[in-house]
Amino acid sequence: MIRWKNAIIYLLLQFLVYIFLEPLDKKIFWTIVLAFLFLGMAMNIQNNILDKEIDRHKAEFRDFDSHLYKRLFYFFLLLFLISLLYAYASIYLFLTALFSAILLWLYNRYFKKTPFYGNFLVALVLAVSVVLPGWSAGFETEEKYFVLMFLALYAFLLNLKRELIKDMEDLKPDEKAGYRTLAILDLQMAQRYAVALSIVLLGVLFLIKSRLSPVSFWSLFVLTLWFTSLSSFYMKKNEYGKAASILKWNMLIGFILILTGLKM
Repeated sequence: MIRWKNAIIYLLLQFLVYIFLEPLDKKIFWTIVLAFLFLGMAMNIQNNILDKEIDRHKAEFRDFDSHLYKRLFYFFLLLFLISLLYAYASIYLFLTALFSAILLWLYNRYFKKTPFYGNFLVALVLAVSVVLPGWSAGFETEEKYFVLMFLALYAFLLNLKRELIKDMEDLKPDEKAGYRTLAILDLQMAQRYAVALSIVLLGVLFLIKSRLSPVSFWSLFVLTLWFTSLSSFYMKKNEYGKAASILKWNMLIGFILILTGLKM
């Protein structure tokens, strides 16, 4: 229902940021982390409700009470708003978080049916959820702000690729539902986009090369290259679920190598 594995990965990523970048206001940091965690839970539940009839065609589908899920959706959305108001670092950051929630709602309602736009929105909100807790809490040096922004870019590119692959995995049920994702319109084009994002990601790593120890940087580069090759291998075999799961590990291990290898 709430995709607890994704929730655990998000908490681990933010815990790494907390340990290695040391945000100044710990209360604001963890409150906004919780706010985005509740938002993710709410939107996952809404997605399950809206896609119930589509998901019936999937082998892993389990029936559920839609009325109960709707109550849970509003409950987690309320927790998101309460957490956001409790943290309230600034009006701009508050509005950014609120706008992120609106984007996810629009994605669930409309944009997930469109080619690429929905993928981009989800990846963008994930990047915001990486940045906003630390940015709101503040850091001692500009260097740490740069590292945080790089982590967000790294997460954005990986998640954008993952969203494209998930559309490939869900191609048949989405097509029955009348969706027009990139995978449905042109599967080969979607696969090329995924490969292109991998190349961009490898190039982007050089932005942080000077801030990492040589061992950490080249370990990160080789790891990202290996995960990229592995995900491409599974895509060619049409094992899209495995390809998408690999990118989660890529993001988590990448964060560890970046944050542990900093020259600070």
